[in-house]
Amino acid sequence: MHLDLDIFEIQNDWLNEDIYLAGIKNEIRELVDYLGGSTKAARNSNLSYSVIKEAKDGRASFHLKKLNVLLELVPESFKQKIICKILGKHPRFTVMRANRNRQNLLFPRKLNADLAYIIGLILGDGHLAGDLRNYYGDWTITVCFDNPKHMDKYRKIFASNFGTSPKYYFSKKNYYDCYLSSKVLQWFFRSFFKIPAGKKGHIITIPERILNCGDTRVVNACIKGLFDSDGTVTKKYAGFSSTSNDIVEQAFYLLQQQGVSANKNMWIKAEKYLPLYTIQIRKKESLERFRKLIGFSHPIKRKRLNMLLSQF
Repeated sequence: MHLDLDIFEIQNDWLNEDIYLAGIKNEIRELVDYLGGSTKAARNSNLSYSVIKEAKDGRASFHLKKLNVLLELVPESFKQKIICKILGKHPRFTVMRANRNRQNLLFPRKLNADLAYIIGLILGDGHLAGDLRNYYGDWTITVCFDNPKHMDKYRKIFASNFGTSPKYYFSKKNYYDCYLSSKVLQWFFRSFFKIPAGKKGHIITIPERILNCGDTRVVNACIKGLFDSDGTVTKKYAGFSSTSNDIVEQAFYLLQQQGVSANKNMWIKAEKYLPLYTIQIRKKESLERFRKLIGFSHPIKRKRLNMLLSQF
């Protein structure tokens, strides 16, 4: 079972020159001293002497990429000793921030059901600001909600996992846009879970890290997030739909694995629209099993599922 979220697994990443660990002054000093001081460390690492000296003396931060450069210069045993010291400060969370932003955020050290649920919601009715907007400093992570109670649940889960709560505003068509702008949060979701930025509806997939985690509760939490966002309950079935055939195929297979039989369909509203792929759970036994294993957190959809089952 692989649930660990180890930041030291993420190297040569798209944003690692702008991601900082908080509170590692002592570990940097220990690294530099081991390498023979600031001058030798700078010469052997090709990093600036002033950058190393400032970080060692606690006057400047040291981003992950530079930290990795120093770690690669020491023996493996000493490297692991430093990493254990860094990670051991907070057993449940890694504390990080982005450059030019003094707000420290908490990041879970292990993949859990709440985090998988958040990812399911982002994949369904959310998005990360695209690369062009990133260029202009927009790092927004947005999830849309049609129910305030459901949005409140998301905000509480988010706060418990990251130490900060998204803001929201009431948008048109009776929707709430729940958002938070953070470069380091985008780094987290894109690096560990490969969530695409910008328009992504037709290319989304359940992240490999979730699929291969070995914990059914985590996998089902992600499926619940998908159904809570892009799912529906009618008088005849409970279903999920997406313009991404891949994510529908994944959800269909995972449901089948757990004894939830369903129908799979595709339809096109008009030529200008992408095909819509759907899953429909119609049989009573499968609906009951779905409710037991996955279900809905969305209060209206949960109520409709209960009403649908009461009609059999």
